[in-house]
Amino acid sequence: MSYLITLLFLGFTLHASIVMGSDDHAKSISSSESVSSTKSVPYTKDVPLPKKEFSTLEDMVCVKRHNLKAQLVQGIKDVQSKAAFDSAIVRCEAHGEFRGKPMHYQAGCSFSGRQWQCNKERLEIVVSANGRNVTMYPLGIAPESAYQILSKISTYGTFQSITMDDAIGSSCYISPSKDEEIVELNCQSTITVSFFCPQPQLTNCPRVVYVSPQLL
Repeated sequence: MSYLITLLFLGFTLHASIVMGSDDHAKSISSSESVSSTKSVPYTKDVPLPKKEFSTLEDMVCVKRHNLKAQLVQGIKDVQSKAAFDSAIVRCEAHGEFRGKPMHYQAGCSFSGRQWQCNKERLEIVVSANGRNVTMYPLGIAPESAYQILSKISTYGTFQSITMDDAIGSSCYISPSKDEEIVELNCQSTITVSFFCPQPQLTNCPRVVYVSPQLL
């Protein structure tokens, strides 16, 4: 099931609505998008989770780890699976602010053998980049450092005929590489940024050195 979680974190944009039930835990989530490697072949679809599963995931990811309630629990089903659900995305309620925007913990979970297993949660922050809202996930990098990189490269215009707005898209996972001068951004495209700037007077710094073909 780990491949589902990887797909979810890299390509999944949540547009969910929370429907309140008879108590705080009775929330079912629906979403209009599913993960796909192409526009025409979806691999997963969003499904509602029973109250029991919602409560279990809320407790695992939010309550036990951070003493927070869940803001969203999104069930996911492999379209070829006979199971009612195969995985889920869990977002905890806000625990603080970054530049005036709420910060949330988010984790991907898989269901196998009647048990849930959840990845280590990641920080989720919506920031402004070149006048657009982008959901940022800083991984192993300080939120302020990740934000400075994202906000700066968003103003660079184009790279080899690809606009930075298109390359960034709506969400980015930002992490350092083994080379301390390199930072990788997994966005709509994969973007490699270098802080090695031998001629800063002639080029932007940090420099965009690679943009992958877009993941449509």
